[in-house]
Amino acid sequence: MFEGRWRAQLDSPATPRGPGAAAILAGDPVFVDERLSVAAYSQEFELWKRYAPPPRWQIAHRFDYGIAVVGFELWVFGGRIQDDALDRVERLGADRLWTDFSEAAPMPEPAWHMGVAVLDGHIHVVGGFDGLGGQAIHRRFDPRTHSWTTCRPLPSPRWGLALVAFDGLLYAIGGDHGTPAKPEPCEALEVYDPITDSWLELGVEAPLPEPRARHAAVAVREGIVVVGGLGPTGSSAASWLYRPHHRRWLPLERASLQQPRYDFGLVAESEAVEPGSAQLYAIAGLDSPGHGYEYVRGVETFDLVRELRVLRAPTAKDTPTGASPNLPNPAPSPPRPSPPRPSPLPPAQRPAASSSPPARCPSYSSTASPTPPSKAASSASTSPTYPPQPAATTASPPSSAT
Repeated sequence: MFEGRWRAQLDSPATPRGPGAAAILAGDPVFVDERLSVAAYSQEFELWKRYAPPPRWQIAHRFDYGIAVVGFELWVFGGRIQDDALDRVERLGADRLWTDFSEAAPMPEPAWHMGVAVLDGHIHVVGGFDGLGGQAIHRRFDPRTHSWTTCRPLPSPRWGLALVAFDGLLYAIGGDHGTPAKPEPCEALEVYDPITDSWLELGVEAPLPEPRARHAAVAVREGIVVVGGLGPTGSSAASWLYRPHHRRWLPLERASLQQPRYDFGLVAESEAVEPGSAQLYAIAGLDSPGHGYEYVRGVETFDLVRELRVLRAPTAKDTPTGASPNLPNPAPSPPRPSPPRPSPLPPAQRPAASSSPPARCPSYSSTASPTPPSKAASSASTSPTYPPQPAATTASPPSSAT
């Protein structure tokens, strides 16, 4: 089973390459590339196949958008063409047909490299880059009514962050306070409570072990796994597990990627190998081996079973007096009920969850039906414009994905 190590999948004509985003759709990993072409991984045949073609109005290549899956629908938000931020919103339905909501329900502000996550059936879009600097904006999108709600902004404006939903809360992890030309990856960690519409800053108490931006993160039963990204010295292959209820980061020593990467997709297989474990997929992306960048083709998978067993193994501190931690128990102990876990937020009494938005979040909506798709007017270059690279020494990436 190749436990405890990332392993590369066999290559195929539909294997993803280059920057993009990933999610779990209908139980399978999917990857959206710069053309908005969607590939899905068949667990039955263990290969990637084409799931849906790009929208017919998508002419120029598009980068650094955010995606989210609600039910059997995949939503795409924002992004950029060259250095022009977009406010576009599109949906890939269960019928594998695209619908353009860019006129009926556009993003309130154009941006790229936002954090996007689904919580209680709503899609949260946080932060991002607008062409001038990082944003603190926090919007919530209702895919049923196609309306946007303004929520409490991020305490620290940034882009290139990872946004993950875990146990009813949102975690904004890492990001960049600078610009693409002068990046400043950070160690920020902030937690959002949708009930109170408030953020808690944990950057001092439980910061990221290393500054990271344009990384990927995913929730598993034990907590949140953070993989790869760009640090002060370039692309990274490191992985960590954050345990929110203990406010503690644990390095995953055996979970370093074979290929360092950033701007890639990371998903956890929906069907766990055993309770408390998951199969991770690190999909395509970019790498910066020196100056400039290069496209990463291929997928690596990691089985968390062995790693989580190591993390859950008892230590001498956990062993009762008189017992030896090196000797197995004579018989397996019956399962014990888990004690109540402390909330990662302050010990204030949290009200019962409600489907209605917080009173302090004014909303505005576009109730009109989505208009027919319109062709994009831009025919801009398809090459990403950053990380910065010397023009005389680094070649541009391919103009189209293979």
